[in-house]
Amino acid sequence: SGTGSEKFEVIDGELKIKDGVQLNFESNNDFSLTINASNQNGTSTSFQFTITVNDVNDSPTDIGLSNMSVNENADSNETVGTLSYIDPDNDTATYSLESGDIAYFNIDGATLRATDAFDYETKPSYTLTIRVTDSGGLTYDKEFTITVNDVNDSPTDIGLSNMSVNENADS
Repeated sequence: SGTGSEKFEVIDGELKIKDGVQLNFESNNDFSLTINASNQNGTSTSFQFTITVNDVNDSPTDIGLSNMSVNENADSNETVGTLSYIDPDNDTATYSLESGDIAYFNIDGATLRATDAFDYETKPSYTLTIRVTDSGGLTYDKEFTITVNDVNDSPTDIGLSNMSVNENADS
């Protein structure tokens, strides 16, 4: 009996964690158990134990990006969005670009930036994998698709069908 007794069992005189149960320091770091022991003569006694869960570094579990689109023709080094992460231990962390279209982006602290202006008509989206690494060296990777917003492009040229005129031509 005791707090968390449903997570433990005694098998052949050994206290064990039940199959499928994971203990988590962040949700409960100790358990108070009472174990009854009896012998073949029918006498018994109870012992009380406090089981302490040791805190170990847990991996980050998610990465977030505040915005996943950028306007075409935006300036070089344009901010795409702000990165965030979830880590059960609230460790400090760093971000890195791991794979995909990473040549088109950079990370400055927790800010994802475009390295150059995008052209919707050439490529309307980019995929990249971002990694968060916590202070204990554990990592989590997540793939993101960055959409390029199509904006009204300025005219780039003017054509003229004939660039000569005869003298004395009527107006």
